[in-house]
Amino acid sequence: MPVVKIVSGGQTGADQGGLAAGLTLGIATGGWAPRGWRTERGPMESELRALGLKEHPARGYPPRTRANIVGSNGTLLIGNTASPGSRLTLRAAASLGKPTFTLLATYFPRDLSSHVPAFQGWLKHYDVRVLNVAGNRESVAPGIAKATHDFLVEALG
Repeated sequence: MPVVKIVSGGQTGADQGGLAAGLTLGIATGGWAPRGWRTERGPMESELRALGLKEHPARGYPPRTRANIVGSNGTLLIGNTASPGSRLTLRAAASLGKPTFTLLATYFPRDLSSHVPAFQGWLKHYDVRVLNVAGNRESVAPGIAKATHDFLVEALG
């Protein structure tokens, strides 16, 4: 079965690139945003609601990160995995027994297409239907939103 939904926390960068790929491909989008609809650009309530996200009732980023992992079958993590958010994502996925596909990249734009076959195999192996997309924010990794979008459009299209 193909991926039927893409979820994320709505942050700039990889999160929003994943949601944009869902829109491009006609795949449902959603997930949990942090309380206050926080992003590095400020609150984005109307934009994130339009993409199917809900506001998490708890403060901070960790509760929404965990909720998106719980609500998915697997997580695609793109970017520098040493960042605090990426480490949190990896720990939460491991503690919940959820698979993670990690694309380590620190420079964008970067063509990630060489990883498409491995990612497609991972999706099939774990029967991932609801995909959580996580990774660095745009200010930390300029170009990551587009790279994430393009990778997912190629892999899922």
